[in-house]
Amino acid sequence: MDVHRQCSQVPRYVDQAAPLRDDQGCLMPRPAASLEDRIPGHVQYTPFGCWHWTGYLDRDGYGVMKYQGVPQAAHRLAYTQWVGPVPEGHQLDHLCRNRACVNPEHLEPVTTQVNTARGIKPNRGTCRNGHPRTASNVYTTPQGHRACRPCRQDADARYKARQAA
Repeated sequence: MDVHRQCSQVPRYVDQAAPLRDDQGCLMPRPAASLEDRIPGHVQYTPFGCWHWTGYLDRDGYGVMKYQGVPQAAHRLAYTQWVGPVPEGHQLDHLCRNRACVNPEHLEPVTTQVNTARGIKPNRGTCRNGHPRTASNVYTTPQGHRACRPCRQDADARYKARQAA
């Protein structure tokens, strides 16, 4: 009975293909692999030098990995593992512009202001359809977003044409 009580305290989330057992025959959890062992298993090496994360990507395209039971940014874990901690008040900027890259050589700690400035696209003078972003062409939606007036007019015209058909 005592052995059975002790075994019930052991977590049951072990791999059943090759269970680990202690000297009393109780199932034991597997020891956690180090980051150094886990990260390369989720990486595809590209000819450009990027270490493309093949694991889970968040909605913004950044790699995510559970570490110590908490989902964390894979590029931050890689940087911390092979370079060191990210300085206080800094973010990691992807110099390769590939958000899924976890190569520490492609990551640079920068302030939020620098990271934001680097991320601004050079074509901000036009919308995605090429209309110039002038005061007369841009309006603010009720949700607070900037929108292109000619694009909105085109969308309205297409909608009215579909309704008339």
